[in-house]
Amino acid sequence: MSTYTPDCWIIVKIQSIGKEPYYRILAGWYGGFTTGDSWKLSSGIEKSFDRGDHYEILNASGSTYICYKGGHGLSGYTAGIYSHYAVDCRANGMLFEQVEESFIPLLEPPARPGEEVSQPS
Repeated sequence: MSTYTPDCWIIVKIQSIGKEPYYRILAGWYGGFTTGDSWKLSSGIEKSFDRGDHYEILNASGSTYICYKGGHGLSGYTAGIYSHYAVDCRANGMLFEQVEESFIPLLEPPARPGEEVSQPS
């Protein structure tokens, strides 16, 4: 299992006609003098936890994304990646759209009355 801490990130909703939507993280990292920018699309969000200054987001592959609230958004590079995916999905009858950051708490596991939710740290 890997842990990723992107410099910038958004949540995207992907949905085929007649299918349930699923949510992924489009994450970006800024490059340096000798390396270029990079990006990654997560495997699919399973759970999220609000940790104050960041979200801890668990994915289907077992990877964890530590997404700082100040990093929410796209860089010029990841905006191009997003645009490419949106156009390609639309051409194939699919939806690919950015989800507002305020949606993330809805991905947290619900607490049952009298029961604590196990939260990884």
